[in-house]
Amino acid sequence: MAEKILETSQGKVKVNEENKIVFPNGIYAFEDLKNFYILQMDDENVFQLLQSEDKQEIAFIIVNPYLFKKDYVLNIREEDLKEIGIKDSQCAEKSLSVYAIVTVTESSMTANLLGPLVINMDQKSGKQALALNEEYSTKHDILEELNANENNKMSEAIGVSVG
Repeated sequence: MAEKILETSQGKVKVNEENKIVFPNGIYAFEDLKNFYILQMDDENVFQLLQSEDKQEIAFIIVNPYLFKKDYVLNIREEDLKEIGIKDSQCAEKSLSVYAIVTVTESSMTANLLGPLVINMDQKSGKQALALNEEYSTKHDILEELNANENNKMSEAIGVSVG
């Protein structure tokens, strides 16, 4: 296991090079950035940071959409999954991780459910896909979703009282 020091906007972090995730097509608006690491942000491991290896100032807050939207349905093109080495549902169950990019402002916290990040954790290959769900948006309100549903783990982690 080769370790290296990754420069981030938050300082230096030790990472295992085997955990590098390659996005062959980059991420929308950041197509030139291909290499990323997922870093833990909180003790609950609710929010994580997708940190660029190539540009220390580029990092995305990510979250598993199922943590705040229990009825979330990943509906993307089969070709998108095949591009990252997911060939069938059995492979998806074993290797696929799904994340939404989070945007935080002073008054809101939203998640991009329209452009989920899908990652084959076995092959360390990722892609930002386009969701085929018409009801999803790039600015899905996480706090509104938490208030509509009881979801203790995430609510507690971000300090929101539900109910």
